[in-house]
Amino acid sequence: MRIRVLLSGVFSGVICLIALWYPWYVMDPARVAPDWPYQNRSIALPDWIPTAMLAFCGLTVFVFGWVSARWNWSKTWRQSLLSGLGAGLIAGCFIYDFIGAFHFGLIGQEGILNAFYTEVDKIKGIELLIEAISGTAVSIYLNFLAIMVGCIILGGLGGISSSIDLEDVWGKPPCDPDSWLFRIPAYTLTVTGLACMFVTLAGLLVLQESAIKAAVDNTLTGLNSLPIFIVIVAYIACLFMILLPMSLTWGWILRAWQGAGLWRILYGFWVVATLLILIWLFQFVPYFENLVLLFGLEFFQIIILGLIAIIFVAAGVGVGLLASPVNSSSSKYKGSD
Repeated sequence: MRIRVLLSGVFSGVICLIALWYPWYVMDPARVAPDWPYQNRSIALPDWIPTAMLAFCGLTVFVFGWVSARWNWSKTWRQSLLSGLGAGLIAGCFIYDFIGAFHFGLIGQEGILNAFYTEVDKIKGIELLIEAISGTAVSIYLNFLAIMVGCIILGGLGGISSSIDLEDVWGKPPCDPDSWLFRIPAYTLTVTGLACMFVTLAGLLVLQESAIKAAVDNTLTGLNSLPIFIVIVAYIACLFMILLPMSLTWGWILRAWQGAGLWRILYGFWVVATLLILIWLFQFVPYFENLVLLFGLEFFQIIILGLIAIIFVAAGVGVGLLASPVNSSSSKYKGSD
């Protein structure tokens, strides 16, 4: 990912943060937390304002996908699409990390915050706690997927839309060094995504087991958010973080395989290693014993997770195949690269 793509994503992410700051950081917390520091600044705005800000952010990401492609002097629709996808990815990271996680975590904790100054009995307290735990997990992980996928798609649409005029280029011509350096993040993200899976599941498996035990011991039958979904939503989010960059590298390898020469040894090693990772990921599925009660394990494993994995892998491989092969170049790398 080149510096112009990166900056386009950062600029669009910052604009979206400014647009979402008031509805997500001032209005919503003041609605559920009476002692919120921004309580005095919060005013009642029409209900359509948050939706309008989301639409504005969607348009912003789309526009900067266009900017990314034209500023990067993309010469084909494929390059335009990839530039837009990169900008959308960065924008999604900014939006979720700096305000999205806070906002969706707040949604999950809303029940506790509303009852914070109310005296409740033990059963009601346990019910509020379990609903907050499970609701927060579902909210932050599913909305992580929604924001990331949405921003990537919108940025890509903006980039590919700019290809209607491929001669429209902005600024000075970008340097064109050999692109191997720009591909390293996909390989490292695969490894760090796997590490994230280990850490997340190690904590959430214990948390989910404790929440389910507390619900059963206290006969909580009126829960709106079931704790049996805590691990599975985290698992799906981590699966996205692993499979998308992993399958992206597969697409690159498939396109470069014919002329790879001795690099085929390393390519083959990487493919085998990542396939073993994939096998491990799906061997973990049978440990979701509680989901059998709702779906039946066979249905859930084959239909739901299989479909999700196919979508993630197809998207990554498709984008990888669109990328141009790495070619030697006389241009040197800069510090920004």
